[in-house]
Amino acid sequence: FSIKINTNLIGIENEKRKLLEYINSGDICFLTGYSGTGKSSLLRWIEKSLKNHKVVYISAEDVDSSFRFSEKLKNSGTFFQKMFKRYPKDMILLLDEFQAINNELITALKMHWDQDHLKSIVIAQVDNTLTNFSDALKERIGGRIVKLSGLSKSDIYDLIKMRTDD
Repeated sequence: FSIKINTNLIGIENEKRKLLEYINSGDICFLTGYSGTGKSSLLRWIEKSLKNHKVVYISAEDVDSSFRFSEKLKNSGTFFQKMFKRYPKDMILLLDEFQAINNELITALKMHWDQDHLKSIVIAQVDNTLTNFSDALKERIGGRIVKLSGLSKSDIYDLIKMRTDD
């Protein structure tokens, strides 16, 4: 039985639908839930599911001082876009572990959002209080918050069956 990120999700159909609605409408939204509730797996599921968009997944925990957000976005495009240093259209940013974000990444994120380089942003973290969010970011998120909670006993049973091959 693996507890690692897995895009075979059970018991969160409403949350998947909500996130896809927010993304398709071009919004910034917030995904929260306790450790192990499936936030990272849900982000990876979104990444696999959105075929008509360029999706970029970043875990803020993996970002170090050498990371350049602008380069990451440019390098996510087609050969033509990379060659002419243009940003891909309809880019979706999935930003995991937001509690570990640094100020440089926040500044770059704001700049690219304001310049319409990003169609939508999904921010995920454990803490649901938004205490590390600026007032401007809280305002942009508004009520677009998706909370993952623990699974029901039935969903846990189904998950164990699926992950252990019955």
